[in-house]
Amino acid sequence: MFNKKAPFHIVFLSTLLVCSLTLYAIDTEMIDEVYQKSLEGQLLDSDDNQIINDFWAEAIEELLLAEDPKEIFRIKTLILAKKPEVNANDYYNGFTQSAKKSLNFAFNEIKNWDNSEHKKNINMNLFILAAQIDSPELVDFAFERIDSQDTVIRYWAVKAITSPAIAGRINSEIMPDEVLAEKVINALEKVVEEEKSSAINEQIVKFLGQLISPQSIQLLLDIAEKRIESYESWNVSRELMDGKLLVAIGTEILTETRKEQRTEMVRSFAQLYSYVIQRYIIGKDFLSETQQNDLVSVMVEVEQEILGKLLEKPQVSIKRAIEKKSLNTLKREHDMLLGTASLTGELARKIDYDYGKNSTGRAINAPKTLPDPEAIE
Repeated sequence: MFNKKAPFHIVFLSTLLVCSLTLYAIDTEMIDEVYQKSLEGQLLDSDDNQIINDFWAEAIEELLLAEDPKEIFRIKTLILAKKPEVNANDYYNGFTQSAKKSLNFAFNEIKNWDNSEHKKNINMNLFILAAQIDSPELVDFAFERIDSQDTVIRYWAVKAITSPAIAGRINSEIMPDEVLAEKVINALEKVVEEEKSSAINEQIVKFLGQLISPQSIQLLLDIAEKRIESYESWNVSRELMDGKLLVAIGTEILTETRKEQRTEMVRSFAQLYSYVIQRYIIGKDFLSETQQNDLVSVMVEVEQEILGKLLEKPQVSIKRAIEKKSLNTLKREHDMLLGTASLTGELARKIDYDYGKNSTGRAINAPKTLPDPEAIE
């Protein structure tokens, strides 16, 4: 690793004299032997851990020296190729500990660089590397960047915090990490409150669907409310995510026994699903083919994956209406399922919910009507 007492430019120049192709300057033979040793069930000793440390130090040094984006990518790929597949052995512990130490050094090193696109690029690649290691031991790097103004950094921060490794640690039947769970939920609450990126929210939805946590339900409903608002303003994007969101909420409805909470969940589920169907019907003439196909995928996915379970019988009416290419038939199926001003929908008859109360205090039987897009300023 760099000599902290030596000026960076001296280290930079001396290293350039030693090697011109940074990828091939990194020796991987010894770390490969250590990895193989761990796969064979052997315990690692201090010399093995030093080899892991040396690999990380050399790789990070070369990455900091790299100028060409392709070269940076090759070095990252080389590092990730040594990432352990098993997350509970000596090699894993040594690899992640060395990663944390080397990445901490690198982030501190570039703080002293002049601001430039190169500095921004190295910083971003270092953080993406940390996220791609996919280890709870490195998740603090993500927590520190969760509110970044840079969407790419924020995306990778959320990706790291919502990784399968984090979900596994929180959901552990043997020793669930309650401290980590609270930290993750608190961070995601702040993200959901402000986040406009559908790609980021999509990651959160996928994670919450895997998480065993009461707080995850409220976060799903918060995301659903934001999606409902996006549909109403006709600026929604990545409609495909709503299939996963609706299935996740529907799955929670199946196990919720508290009436008030269940009503809130079904109301949110029904309104969002209604808007998906209404958007398809109203926007048939001006939505792109991709948008229309995505809406069809959501409608069918929700019908097949969760509506049948909620109604306790197979559901194919929405799919058949789409196959008939009859918007009138689709609208009729929508009304029968979700209700009209004068007719309680089949879902409400099964689960007993409404869409709120009107000015006279009477229950509203129908979901809100999606505004005409031409009326949106």
